[in-house]
Amino acid sequence: MIHEKFGYFFFEMGQKLRNFARTDHPLAVTLQQDMQAGRLVSDDIIEAMLKHYQNEHHEGAIIFDGIPRTF
Repeated sequence: MIHEKFGYFFFEMGQKLRNFARTDHPLAVTLQQDMQAGRLVSDDIIEAMLKHYQNEHHEGAIIFDGIPRTF
């Protein structure tokens, strides 16, 4: 895969959302509720999750899967 060949980090949105829902971030409860109800996660939560992830990890180049969630 391209991420392995070039050393990019593969960011799978669905898995990252599930992981973020298990954090102590203030929006995690809302995210859990949206996911359990089958609702599309709001752009505000996606943005907060991406900022949280960016602050926690510094992999360099990233390949995003599942972004953007809305148009």
